[in-house]
Amino acid sequence: TLNAGAYAKAPTENDYSLYRKWTETLGFTKDGVMAAAKSLKRGGMNALDMTLEDLYERGKIEPKEIATYLTERETLASLTFRIARKLGVKVSNPAAYIDEYVEKWYTYGFEDTSLLDIALFCLKTERGSFECMDEILSSLFKNGVITAEGVKAFLKEKNAELKLFTKLQGICGTLRKSE
Repeated sequence: TLNAGAYAKAPTENDYSLYRKWTETLGFTKDGVMAAAKSLKRGGMNALDMTLEDLYERGKIEPKEIATYLTERETLASLTFRIARKLGVKVSNPAAYIDEYVEKWYTYGFEDTSLLDIALFCLKTERGSFECMDEILSSLFKNGVITAEGVKAFLKEKNAELKLFTKLQGICGTLRKSE
């Protein structure tokens, strides 16, 4: 088990100690440990330990639920990076953004394309942050606007307002939109 995948070196006493922790203390099966190990791209035993600790805290112990959860996290990480690019935000570790924002938005029912469109809108309106995007999405959710069509209608209206403000600024000088 300890020599699987990226762990081609001979296991150390510390590796055996970690394995005992995972199986005896945390309750993972050999297959559960392997499912978590297969999801890692780098980091070695310490990364595997942190992954298994996270899985344990989230109640994901069985191999199938581990694989499902880690696949979902990978999908959310990819989406988080794409949203960050649209927002103009640099994200090196997506975990905090997933936990704080993206997982919630996904749970609300927003589609990837809608999230990316809202992110671009936030950037255009000088509110290029996950926090500002969360305010907009929370408001949309409270008003029952979660479908792609609903988000498109919202953005069409807001973009029309932006065009109006741009015209007004050209006529009157600098105006600031408050909402």
